[in-house]
Amino acid sequence: MKKRNLLLGTLVVALACAVFVNWYYTRPPADETAGSKTTLSDGKQVNLGDAQYVGASVDEEAVAAGASAEYFAAAKLRRQQAHDQAKETLTKIIANTKASDKALEGANKTLTDLTAAIKKEADMENLITAKLACACVVILNTDGVEVILPGGKLNDQAVLQVKDICIKQTKLPSTGITVVEQK
Repeated sequence: MKKRNLLLGTLVVALACAVFVNWYYTRPPADETAGSKTTLSDGKQVNLGDAQYVGASVDEEAVAAGASAEYFAAAKLRRQQAHDQAKETLTKIIANTKASDKALEGANKTLTDLTAAIKKEADMENLITAKLACACVVILNTDGVEVILPGGKLNDQAVLQVKDICIKQTKLPSTGITVVEQK
């Protein structure tokens, strides 16, 4: 019986020592507070177990690019609607049997000019997009060309490339070409 109690006591002490050693090597450092904090690779300390929003970090450049793309899509849509409205009006004048010959001739010439302007705008936009690798909007007016580039893309080289494309397409002088940056 004595041997048995001695063996049981030794096992209890060994078990207590094992529990103590396990606790000693796995305990949190003494300088941290009760809310177990973890240091991330970027140096920030966070509490384990805190709620985190999924996808909470927002890339500002991605937001700006999305807003820029949205602006250019909306600008092209508004321009397309204006062109469509002008074409519809000119087509109604041409279809009107009571219109004078002078009005018909003017409407036909204006419709032809509008069609040519739409083609030139699209060609210039495609060439500028190919050269600068960015979206743009080209507005062809009777007195010149206006080109809108996204923010951060406007520099001396880009202006020269845009003006070169516009001069070749429209035969206008460089003073009639305006290049602006979308904010």
